[in-house]
Formats: sequence, structure tokens, C-alpha cells
Amino acid sequence: MAQTIGYPGLLGVDYTPIIQTFWIVSWPDIAGISIPAFTAQTSKRPSWNFEEVEIHYQGIKRYIAGKITYDTFSVTLFDPIDSSASQEIVAWCSIIHDPNTGGHGYPSMYKHDINLELWDGFQNVIQKWTGKGAWPSKVDFGALDQKSGNPVEISLDIRADWWLLEF
Repeated sequence: MAQTIGYPGLLGVDYTPIIQTFWIVSWPDIAGISIPAFTAQTSKRPSWNFEEVEIHYQGIKRYIAGKITYDTFSVTLFDPIDSSASQEIVAWCSIIHDPNTGGHGYPSMYKHDINLELWDGFQNVIQKWTGKGAWPSKVDFGALDQKSGNPVEISLDIRADWWLLEF
């Protein structure tokens, strides 16, 4: 006789997935520099990896977790005419390195927290990631194409010291 295998708790559960389109990046206000939040078009959630520490003992290898490395946080922005994301990003990068003077800013001047918030359908925050000590490590102002009618995009890689999932 066939036996039915049940999985308690799986059936009848009110399951609502987090939807990929409900999110926003909150940028820091750095010395009057403010990247418009509505310009963020694509992103990813934070990721990291642990180094493997190899321990040799009596002919075998064992592994434990070593130092953690947080990957860069990638985000693509549209560049609006009225509130230029390009100008704000260049101003932020000029705090890191000013091409006019060759000067470099202090980390306390250019490193700030950023927030990635995921929302439900009613714009309630259901997940909040905070990148501590974040700064733009790579900026790509994107391609231009006379045949395309697509908006101009800016790609950013943001380096953060670490990421916290606050809730």
C-alpha cells in the first residue's frame, strides 16, 4: 500500500515572496552631495565569502573559516537631466581624489553608510541592509549609442567595510 508522506508546515502556509522590483538605495548626504534615490534601476543584494584556513594534522586536512571579504555592491543608475546623478557621483569621487589638485581625501570624508531597503507592496520596509563605510570603488559612465533611445546609465561598484542585515 502506498504511503503518503506529509511535510508539516509546508502546505497552507501564507507565503509571500519578496519581489525584485520593490527596493530603494538610500545614499548618504556627503557635504551637500545627494544622489537621487529614484535613479537606481538595477542592483544586487550584498554578498561575501570567507577565506578557507587549511589546518594540517596527522595526514589529514581540516578547514576552518578565516577572514571575511565583502564583495562590492553593484548598482546601475539612470542619469536624469534635472538632478544629474553624474555630477553627484563625480563630486563624491572628487573627495576621494581631486583630479584638479591631485589631493586625496581622508576616509572619514568620503566613507559613509548606504542603505538598501526591500519593500512589500505597500512600501513597508521588510529588509534593510546597511553598508558600513561605503565608497565608490569603480564608476562607469556607460556607453552612448546614436541608434538607441535608451536612457544613459551609470554603473557603480560600491565598496563597504561590512554589511549588516538590520531586519
